[in-house]
Amino acid sequence: MIEQKLFKNVGLLRITEGNKSRLFRIPKNAEEDTFTVSVFPFLPEPQSVLEVYPDAHLIATQDTLMTLDGRILRQHEHIKISVELISDKWMIIEDMQSDCDSRYRIVFWDGEEESCYFWGRYILRSEKYLAVWTAKDCLWRVYAYDQRQVLEVHTPDQHVRLKGDFLVVEGLGDYTAYTLADDNEKLSEKKCVFKHQQLIVCSSYNNFALCCNLSGAMQTYFDGQYRQYGKVESVDFFDRADIFSICRNGRYFPYTLTGKLFAENICPYGADMIAYSKEDNALLINTNSVLHLIRL
Repeated sequence: MIEQKLFKNVGLLRITEGNKSRLFRIPKNAEEDTFTVSVFPFLPEPQSVLEVYPDAHLIATQDTLMTLDGRILRQHEHIKISVELISDKWMIIEDMQSDCDSRYRIVFWDGEEESCYFWGRYILRSEKYLAVWTAKDCLWRVYAYDQRQVLEVHTPDQHVRLKGDFLVVEGLGDYTAYTLADDNEKLSEKKCVFKHQQLIVCSSYNNFALCCNLSGAMQTYFDGQYRQYGKVESVDFFDRADIFSICRNGRYFPYTLTGKLFAENICPYGADMIAYSKEDNALLINTNSVLHLIRL
């Protein structure tokens, strides 16, 4: 089977037969169905890997990363390369496919020049942040996509996750969370919002997190402010709605992220049940068998 892919805006055509691909030049933005082709002069031979990133002005093969006009950025062996658009720049991720601290190398590319250089044995990605871990110093370094380093945490444990504006270090019933949004602090001990908790839940949309310890005492963090809620039986967090609900003495109490009671006129003494629909972004509150649907 022979496959083809046109990149009309940059005047390229990729033909793949079996496990080999070749690149040809065609007239840019060709409107007609018939056109002449010529071999791409910088890659005249068939390639086992041939990826074209027209908007980034890049071509990646099994051993070369080059620009569309033939400028070689680097040559390599047995490296997997991916290119992704991040904000107004592209991020080039090189996977050396080896178990070492330089396994992943990451650079930013503006279409003409490279900038910044990150490396690590493991990487984590989220919509806003990039984290790399190195075994030599047991450090997680977290960067915003504008290339600022926002956190550096020493931990021999690689089990961490990025969630919203937080980095969470996960253990067996032992969680610690660091905020990534506070630009005024750089030290990890200053950015640690919760430490050694049994449960930590973080928002994907706001600088908000909540935790519970072994005794069931609950605490929230929102934009630098802490609030205590005492011992609770359970907690539910409705992230998209910016509301959480706690259960105390069998009654459910909804709160906004600021700690203000929500729908207090409906359930001033708590509700029998609170249910949430993420699809509709709506709360269903049951008070004494009366159902109240609140669209948020």
